[in-house]
Amino acid sequence: MYLEAEDVEKILSLLKENFKQFTISFDYVHMAFLENTTKNAEVEAAFERFKKAGLNWITGVKSLIEVAEKFGLVIIDDRTSAELAKEYQVDEDPVATMQYYSLCTLRS
Repeated sequence: MYLEAEDVEKILSLLKENFKQFTISFDYVHMAFLENTTKNAEVEAAFERFKKAGLNWITGVKSLIEVAEKFGLVIIDDRTSAELAKEYQVDEDPVATMQYYSLCTLRS
């Protein structure tokens, strides 16, 4: 989310070119949040707070499936921070913005 889309693609391409097999885990913000199109008042308010604070992310993911397919990768895990908070009993009622921030693992 802090890199330009072209840089993300370059990194994934380099990994594919230079490693026969690899696993990569990373966090990402959903494009709906970056585009402020969630239609959720709580999330839109958070978007505005982040924007005013200067925390503008550069790149988001619209579809992790498309990213994985583009680079010939398999999705091993993909969960929102809200799902993880519930699973690990950190927060049974996570804030709405946690639905738009995810962690994933992909494998070649």
